[in-house]
Amino acid sequence: MAELTLDSLIDDGNYLGSERARLENKAILDELERKKKARNMAVPTDDNRVRARLRELGEPITLFGERQADRRDRLIYVLSQINAARGDDVQIEEESSDESADEAGSVQSEGHSKEVYSVEFQDDGSLVASGGLDAIGRVWDLRTGRTAMVLDGHVQAIFGIAFSPNGYQIATGAGDDTIRIWDIRSLKALYTIPAHVSNVSDVRFFRSDDLPPMRLVNGDGDTKMNDEEDADESNDKADETDTAEEWRYRSGLYFASAGYDGFVKLWSADDWQLLRTLTTDSGKVMTVDLSSDGSLLASGTYNRNFQLFAPEDVAV
Repeated sequence: MAELTLDSLIDDGNYLGSERARLENKAILDELERKKKARNMAVPTDDNRVRARLRELGEPITLFGERQADRRDRLIYVLSQINAARGDDVQIEEESSDESADEAGSVQSEGHSKEVYSVEFQDDGSLVASGGLDAIGRVWDLRTGRTAMVLDGHVQAIFGIAFSPNGYQIATGAGDDTIRIWDIRSLKALYTIPAHVSNVSDVRFFRSDDLPPMRLVNGDGDTKMNDEEDADESNDKADETDTAEEWRYRSGLYFASAGYDGFVKLWSADDWQLLRTLTTDSGKVMTVDLSSDGSLLASGTYNRNFQLFAPEDVAV
C-alpha cells in the first residue's frame, strides 16, 4: 500500500467526495441553525402587520388557501433566510400587549389560532379567561398583559367558560361533550365531567349578590328564669335556620350547564356531581343563567324559545 502523505491525499479522487460530504454537512448544520433562530424570532401576531411586512420584503401578501398562522410562519421563514444570508440576527419586535386597539384605549390580546367564542372576567377584574374554536382556553393577567395559564385538554372547540366566585377555579364546556374544572393555583385540570351527549354550549356558576336578610331576634336582656330554656332552644333553632339559609345562598355552591342534547344540568361545585337534569322543549340549548337569589334558572334554545325553571314552591 502506498504511503499516505498530504500530496497523495490531495491526488486521491476520494478527496473530492470527502469535501462534498463536508459541504453537505455544513449546509445541514446551517439549516438547523437557521431553524433554531427562526423559532426564537419575534414577529407580529396581528395579520395586518404580517401582510405589511411581507409587502415590504417583496413577497406575496397572501397565497391561495393560506391561513393567518401559515402566513405568519411564512414571514418567519423569509426573515430567517434573509438573516442567514446577512449573517445577522435582525428581528421584528412583537407588539406590546398593552397596545391600544382604538382611541378608547382598550387592550387587545392575541393568542388563539382560531375564533374566540367565550370570555369572562374574574370578579376582581385582574384576570380574564377566553375560550375558542382552537380547543384551547387562556387566562390573561390584565396587569401584565401576559398569559397566566393555558387551559389545554379539550379536543374540540370551547363554547363556554366561567370563573368560580372563589376566584381560582374555572369551568370550561366544549364540543367534546365534557366540562373541565381548572385550578389557577396548581395550573392544572382538577376534574373532567362527562356532562352531555352533545356539545356543551354554556356553563354558569351560581352567584349570589348578597345573603337573604337574617331573621332578627328581639332580646331586651330581661328574660325570666323559667323561660331561659325555651329561649335558648329558640335561638339555637334560629341559628340553624340562618346557617342553612347562608349555605343555600352561598356563591359558587353549584353551577349550570347547557348542551346540544336539549338538557340543562345542575352540578355541585364541591364534588362535581350531577344534582338535577332539566328537560327543555328544544334539541339544542344555547345558553343558561341563574338568578342571584337562586330562585330562577333561564335557558335559551335553538328554536328561538326562552324558558324559565323554578322550584315548586316559587311562583313564576
